[in-house]
Formats: sequence, C-alpha cells, structure tokens
Amino acid sequence: MSFLIKADDVLSASNGGLEIFLEIFNIKDPKKHFQIRDDDDSFSAKLRESKGVFWVKDYGDVNGFYSKSKDAINAYAHERALSYFEALRLLASQYGVISEAKAERVDLMRTCRLFEYQGRLNAEGYEIKTKEFTAEELQTLGPLVTAELCKKMGFHSVAEYSWLKEPEEGEDGFGDPKMNKVITKRSDDSYPIFAYIEPEKKVTYSDKDGKPQNFIIKEFAKILQPKDTKFRFRYFGSKGQDHIFGMDFVEKLPKPMIEKEEEDDEGNVTIVKSQASKHPRLFICSGERDSINMASTGAPVVWFNSETANINPLMIKKLYTLADEIINVPDIDPTGIEASKKLALEFINIRTVWLPESLTKKNSWKGKPLKDFTDYVKELYNPDDENNQEFYRRFNTLVDNARPAKFWDEARTIKDGKAVGPVRYNIHYLNAFHFLTLNGFYRMRDPHQSDLYYFVRQDKHIIKPQTAQDIKSFFIDFLLEKQKENGKRFYPDELINMLYASEAVSDKKLSSLELKDFDFSDNTESAQYMFFDKFIWQVTKDGVKQLSKGYPRYVYEENILNNIIKKQWRKTVDSSSIKIEEDYFKIFKDKEGNWDIIINEKNCDFLNYLINASRVHHKKERERVPPALWEAYIKKNKFSIDGGLIHEDNPELGFSLTKDEIYEQKMHLINKIFSYGYLGHNYKQGSKAWMVYAMDNEVSEEGKSEGRTGKSLMLHRAMFIFKKAEYIGSRNPKVIDNEFLFGRVTEHTKYLLFDDAHKTFPFNRLFTWISGDLNVSVKNKDGFVIPFFNSGKFAYSTNFAPLDLDDSTKDRILFMAFSNWYHGPKPDMPAHKPINDFGYEFFNGWDKVQWNKFFNCTAQCWSFFLSTDEKIGAPENNIRLRNIMGEMGVSFYEWALDYFAKENLNRDIIKKRALEDLTTKKSNLKNISSTEFKKRLEYYCEISGLTLNPATMITDKKNNRIMRFIENQTQEVLYVTDNQKAVEAEELI
Repeated sequence: MSFLIKADDVLSASNGGLEIFLEIFNIKDPKKHFQIRDDDDSFSAKLRESKGVFWVKDYGDVNGFYSKSKDAINAYAHERALSYFEALRLLASQYGVISEAKAERVDLMRTCRLFEYQGRLNAEGYEIKTKEFTAEELQTLGPLVTAELCKKMGFHSVAEYSWLKEPEEGEDGFGDPKMNKVITKRSDDSYPIFAYIEPEKKVTYSDKDGKPQNFIIKEFAKILQPKDTKFRFRYFGSKGQDHIFGMDFVEKLPKPMIEKEEEDDEGNVTIVKSQASKHPRLFICSGERDSINMASTGAPVVWFNSETANINPLMIKKLYTLADEIINVPDIDPTGIEASKKLALEFINIRTVWLPESLTKKNSWKGKPLKDFTDYVKELYNPDDENNQEFYRRFNTLVDNARPAKFWDEARTIKDGKAVGPVRYNIHYLNAFHFLTLNGFYRMRDPHQSDLYYFVRQDKHIIKPQTAQDIKSFFIDFLLEKQKENGKRFYPDELINMLYASEAVSDKKLSSLELKDFDFSDNTESAQYMFFDKFIWQVTKDGVKQLSKGYPRYVYEENILNNIIKKQWRKTVDSSSIKIEEDYFKIFKDKEGNWDIIINEKNCDFLNYLINASRVHHKKERERVPPALWEAYIKKNKFSIDGGLIHEDNPELGFSLTKDEIYEQKMHLINKIFSYGYLGHNYKQGSKAWMVYAMDNEVSEEGKSEGRTGKSLMLHRAMFIFKKAEYIGSRNPKVIDNEFLFGRVTEHTKYLLFDDAHKTFPFNRLFTWISGDLNVSVKNKDGFVIPFFNSGKFAYSTNFAPLDLDDSTKDRILFMAFSNWYHGPKPDMPAHKPINDFGYEFFNGWDKVQWNKFFNCTAQCWSFFLSTDEKIGAPENNIRLRNIMGEMGVSFYEWALDYFAKENLNRDIIKKRALEDLTTKKSNLKNISSTEFKKRLEYYCEISGLTLNPATMITDKKNNRIMRFIENQTQEVLYVTDNQKAVEAEELI
C-alpha cells in the first residue's frame, strides 16, 4: 500500500498550519510574540503569514532550528522528534487528509496452516524477508542514518517476517503438528519494520589442553516495530545476558591515526604516523536505534540486552580493550537514570553523558516525554545547518562534559621525564560533585530565607537532611566498601587516609554542590499522594496508582507513613504487605438520581466502623427482631448498612428496616466517606471551603450528650496519621479567645481539629479562617499569615447539633452525624465500643492485613471525593429536630404533648398557670424559669407543626407577647394553634 501525501493538503486542512502551531506551542494570541525556548524571557518567537501559509521564527535562537523560518510541519517534526515524513503522515491523519483506516493500516497480518505456508522457515521456526531501505525508513531511524551504515551494523529493512505458532496447552490442536500455524506480518510505507540480525557464525577457541575447538553461534534476530504501541520488539534466537551487541561493528572500524615524534641518532626529530591500538572513545547506548544514531555521528558504539542488564566486570574489561574511554549515554527516563547511576557507581571510570533535561519537556507523537539519544538527534538536527556544523558542535560539547564517578586524582613527581616517589591523592571537585549527585546529594534552598541552603540526600522519593560530616563519611564509607570488594591495590589506604585528614569536604567546599528544588506538595487539584517508604500511591478520581519510579513529589523521611505509624502507634508497617486492592465499595446514582452504595469488602475494620457509625436506626432493628432471633440476626448483620431479613429461614417475617430507613443510613455512610475524603485532600478551593461538623445523631435528656459514638476514630486517630495536624480541645468555649490559639500552626499544618466542643462554643467565629487567610500569632515572636491555599482544613467535633442555622452558615458547614451504635454506659445498656465488635483496639491492635485495608479504604474515600463536585452532607431532616428535642427535653415534650391536647389548642392559656402545671407534674423541671419555659414551648411547637402566638394576635410588639386583662389583672397568655400539619415527633425521642 503506497500513497502520496502532499504537504500543501496538510497545511490547507490546518488553516495554513496555524492550528498546528497553536497546538504545539500553546499559543493564546497568534498576533503576539511567544516563547519557544525555556530560557527565552523576552518572548522572541513570532508567527507570520505568507500566501496563506504560516511560518515561525525565533529571533533569539541564534544558529538554532528556529533561526530560519519554519512551516508547521517542520516545527511539528522538530517538537515531537519525528522525521518530516512521520510528521506529515500523523498530521494528515489528524486533519483528515487521509482516513483513519488508511493511516492506521489494515491487513498487515495474515495466518495460515504450516502446510499452506509458501516460504521457508529456518530450523528455529522463523523467516525474515528483507528489502532495500526507503528514504522514509531511514528518516524514521534517524536523520543522519544511511543504508550503508545499516548494512555495516546488521540493520535491515523488513518486507515481512513469519514465525511458527504451535497450539498451547489447553488450546484446540495442542500436540497435533497439523494444527501448527504460521503467522506473517508485513510492513508498508506507514508501518516500517526493521531487524537487527547477527548471522550464524563459527567460533574457534582452544580448550584446556590447547586443542582448537569449533563452536557454532546460532543466528539471532530482533524485530523492531517503531510504530507499534504495544509490541515494539520481537526476538528470534537468544543471546546470553553478558552478550555485548555491536562488538563486530566496533572491531571492524578503523582506529584513528596518531602522530608521534621520533629522534634519530643524530638528534633529528621526525613526525611518524601510526594507527592507534584503541579507539579514543567507545559509547554505550540503550538500544539498537540509539546505537545506530550514535554510529551515524561517526562514533564507535555498543549496547547490551537492555538498559537494566546485569553488567559484570569482564564485560567492561572487554570494552576497555577496544577504547581508552568508555562513555555511557542513558535514556533520561526514570528507568534509564537509575540504571546509569548503578553502572557509573559500580565502574567509576565510566563517564556518563546526560542528555539535556529540556528534552523531557517535549512529547513524542505517543504523548510521552522525549527521553533517548534518538530523540536528541532528531530534535537537534536542523536541515538548514550546513554540513551539520552546529549539530556536531553541540554534540561534541555534550560529550566533552561527560564525567566519571571517580572523585579523586592521582599524581606523582616527575623527574628526568619519569614518575618517581609515592602516589599523591587529591579530590577532583567537579567529579566529586558528580559522584554526589549520582548518590542523591544536593543543596536545597531554605524556603524561608532564599540566601540560605542546606544539604539533603534524595533516596527515591524520600529526602533526608545531611551535614557536611555526613557527606564526608559517605565518601569514606564508599571507598572502604570498594576496598573490601576489590582490594587495596585499587583502593589503597593512602587514598582513604587522605579523605580522613582532609578539609576538602566542608560546608564551604560543598557550597557548589548542585542546587535542586523538590516539590514537597502532596496534592494537586485532581490528586492526593500517600507516601510509603518504597513507593507512592497517587489517588485520583479514577482510582489508586502505585508509583515506584519517576516520582512527581517528594517527602521528608520523618513524614513517610511507615515512620509516622511507628511513632504514633509503635507498629512496624512493612511496605511489601501493602497492595492496591479492588474497590471496597461502589457509590453511584440510581435511575431516579438518588445516591446509593454497594459494599464489596466485608472484612475491612475501618469501613465496618464507618458502617456501624452510620446505623442511625439500629434500635429499630433491635425492636423488630424477636429476642429469640437476635443473636443469629446480629451475627449475620454485624456490619450491615441495610439491615437484612429478620430470619433467613422465614422470609415472611420481613426485613428489619424500611426502604426509607435504609436509604437514610446509606446516605450517612456516603456522607462519611465523602467527608473523610474531603479532609484527606489537601488541595484548597474557595468553592469548597467547608468545616466538617461532626456530631452525635441522637441527643439525650435535657441537652446532655454522652458522646463516645466513635467520632474521634476518624477525625482524630485516622486523620492524624495522614496529616500534620493541630489538636485544639474545645470543651471550654473561651479557648477561641486565646491570642495564641494558632501558635503552633505552620504552613505545613494541613488539618485543625476543634475537638469535643461545648454546645455554646461560637463555632461561627472560625469561618473567617476557614474561608480566608490564617493569621498566626506566636508568643515572643513575630506573627505571620498563612494564605488560604496553604492553610489547613478545619474539623469540629461536638455532641450537639447547631441551632438557628442561616443559609450562609449551612454553606460553610459539611455535617456528619454519628449513630449511637457505639456509646458509653447507660442505665438500660452497657457501654459498646469498637473493641466489642472487632475484638482488639483500632490501629495498635491491627495486623498487616488490616493496615493494608485501612490504607486502601482511605485512598478509596479520597478517590470518591475527587470524583464528584457535589457536596454530600448528612441527611438534614433530623439534624435540627434532634437537637431541639435535646434542648427541650423528653420530660417537657411528654408534658406538652399531654397538656396541649385538643382542649388547650386554639385558645388563650395563662402562661403562669401552664408553668405551674409543668413544675407540679415534672419535678425535675421545678426550677425552670419563665423565659426557659417559653423557649422550650417554642421548640415543641416547631417540631409538632404547631404555631405559638400567631403574629396577628401579638399585643406587646416590643416583647413579642400576647397580653390580656384576666382576673382583674393584665397577664401574659399563650396561644397554640394547630393550623399546620403535625409531624411525627415521637420517633425523635
């Protein structure tokens, strides 16, 4: 399949290339100057239009790619590290110049029975048919690659390749040769296929007796499919782990000529040219394509099985027989960087070339950052660069800056042209700094004083503070370990003693150590991170992902969860036992648009605690299940949010809860999951500036609440594991008046808990700090302000629901209500604590299984919060009514229910006589004041659907009273009317 794509068609379809420019450079206004290079602070790039085609030029990019005007196709190829042909084809597909089906390729694979195959498979069961390279294929490999070079290196263009496929065990035809298939895959102009082939060869060697022996090395082939997103490589044959690819190529390359002065007997000096015994440099690249691009620069190059291959000393020794200097050119993705560090520190004379970090800021056509030498060559290549002079200048500069990890120099005294005396050792500072960065040592700016810095060591995602002495000890320990492995011949005592005695490693000397900024934020708008010692969990709306390399965030050693748990709970959490598990719950909206939840995990303690803390109707379960069946029922429904059948063997008894009661309990559970997720996500948004208000769902007589419903397990114990938090005991309402209330709070404090607040605590005074900046006053120190976006989230724990909530207050509060499934001792029942359900204390009683489930449950709660923009509060129908009931008291309610029967409704009642009737019948209320009496009556009328003192009957407007002249005196009367439908208040008791 071959077809021509015209550049004019692509440019025409993209508005002269303007749309392509807008995409690759993220241009907001095409009429304004913009930035292409990161160091271009003056925004030197500009678009211009000529005859319907747009061009870009960067007036500050001297001798660079954009120093001359480029159209959109060339710019796209450069930015994505593609050949011009590759860019043309991708853009033609993107802008509809060719159809997706054509661009995506069809019918490249075919299958037939073995007996139907027309080709000839070799003894290893495969056949590769090669062809001549096309110009487009060579561009795909690299801009400097030639067909002649490919031939020398064993690279081939593949027309098609075939391989034998035998049915596997369990498949139809297993063991039957007649069922064997041959699969053939062919290339076309949009899907090139290459092969690196090492042909079969005979090797002769001498055995232990000196006799020659012949050994056949079978053919090896590696298929490369650069346009395949899933199967880029396929192997035929095998090579040992210690095989070095490219050796034949390097051995055949001519060595450079060297000049040497020679003096004859008469003192005449002549210049004699001879061929060097070695190459001056030999490069190691990370794969075939990188190697062929390195070879295209004229350099000798080899590569291994993979960049993570286990390279032994014999392999390196063999390379040093070919060259004086070995230079490694790794990929600059996380895998390549770690592998190159390992190689550099194991073989400290090998130099490392680090590709420019700016490369990773551009994406390939697959959307992934550029990372390897092939990308570098394609990005650096400029067709306008005559004889590639600028290319080689920058490439050679890059290579010249390669450094080894060997951090010392050796010198001896030269006398009469000969080295004499002992070897002297000195620190080579530039190499020493390179050695330190290979081992993760950096300087880091003090976040509060930019002119100060301190030393740290990065170990994966963990940052550890260091001193100059720590660093000096690291140098010494490294050498001592090397001495143990290799002996004093290579690492003599004199070298190590030099370090012991030297002042070469000091704060002053280390002031030139590489300065690096680390991102310690543990969140983004769409993600929250959980830090363990071996990896990071990244939590988003789509779920949980484990990051074991390429870390986007960093954490101080003291703040990893393993260390926090060790400190807080004296428990050792082994990260090898921490695994991401399937979803413990599924929260969704039903067809009516109501929230619902399905519980998938039955054995997570923390989730089961949340379930029971949401069972606000558990008393009804107890009432509806006969005593004789209760034990069996509760055993089956110990952690059931939706109750269950009263008796499994007798369905006619029905369910323990109604649909409405189940829905209410589910909403309480969903609300807790949402609220826990909200507090867990440290990202601050003005539209979600809420205070989590956690309270008891049930309030007892006279507004007194026993608490102990389990609020602290979530808000205190669990949250303090994940957050740097500030605990503020709030039983005394006057604590809020403390000038130094936030004296211990810093910008690292991400959670503030006002715990066990008194019912009179003025929580609305917290709103200024919840939705705005936090002013911090510190005793005997200057105060400071923490901006809203850096401040922590607030939680408020109390045994009471708030009264008199206006809309503004409701907007700032995220309510949570806890059932009294867990409670302290009561006259009619003993205390019930989580330990009664689970058999051990939370956190310090957990084994590794429950710790893992806790982490998973927490992460899934965070994920649910991130998945919705809807605020999910606790069911509000009972929040105020239950608190009113507590303020009013059961005794008053019972009295009012009886007193305001039909005969006392819709008529004047002398207030004094009603009060006397109450104190006579309810001795526990004998000291109630007249004002308190009227306030409680107002509560009773509110929850009973009655109206107290209709506005039309008020005679004393100032005091809002009804005054009548009765029994020769003016008296206050009460008028209670039933003109509103009563609500069922009985269930609120």
